[in-house]
Amino acid sequence: MKNDSQNRRLACFSPLVMLLTFSFEFLAAAFIAWRYKLNRRAVLIIAMLINLGLFQIAEWQVCANSGAQLWARIGFIGTALLIPLGLGVVQNMDRTRLTRAATLLAWITAGSFIAWFIFVPNSVHFVFCGGNYSIYRLAPGLEVAYAFFYWGWLLVTMILALCSARRAADSRIKRALVWFAIGYATFVGPTLISNAAAPQTLRAIPSILCGFAIIFAIILVTIVAPASLQPRKR
Repeated sequence: MKNDSQNRRLACFSPLVMLLTFSFEFLAAAFIAWRYKLNRRAVLIIAMLINLGLFQIAEWQVCANSGAQLWARIGFIGTALLIPLGLGVVQNMDRTRLTRAATLLAWITAGSFIAWFIFVPNSVHFVFCGGNYSIYRLAPGLEVAYAFFYWGWLLVTMILALCSARRAADSRIKRALVWFAIGYATFVGPTLISNAAAPQTLRAIPSILCGFAIIFAIILVTIVAPASLQPRKR
């Protein structure tokens, strides 16, 4: 990984793996829509899978040099949406004032970044594809703020999910919440280890996180959804 104070490198996947990843995530979303009743919880889980795939499509388009600047911004919009959607899943399983307040605040903060990415063309003003990675340079001041936003809300969501699991009377909901937190740990854990071993990797948080999105998607479709959603009658 290149250390460059001006650039952020997202060392994720080769184009083939990008294709397989977003294909799986979109198919998983379609499977949940087909297999389970479409209540609010199901819609939130489907939206998370779609936004996980959206980032990989953005990577694919950047590497194809097809509207790279625009797709880079779309990719970051997708990652920002994942934050309030994830909190929404937890809040839907444990409706308390704390989870409602956290979800509302997450939507407000995410909305601020999304507005920036939509209305400020230079919010992501340097894009380069190196074959199996992309380099993004965010607008001055935005990079650090976005890292705090994303990292902080991931940790808050994990804590709230585990606390909600302790209170849950339904064993299936408890299982879903615990595994939702584990799914987030597949993002956060490797990042903590990498940052502790090599502090310079702090600037590459998205690079580390995005490589594990497929694991979280698998957990959503194989454990969280079956434990928390109602199958359709056939």
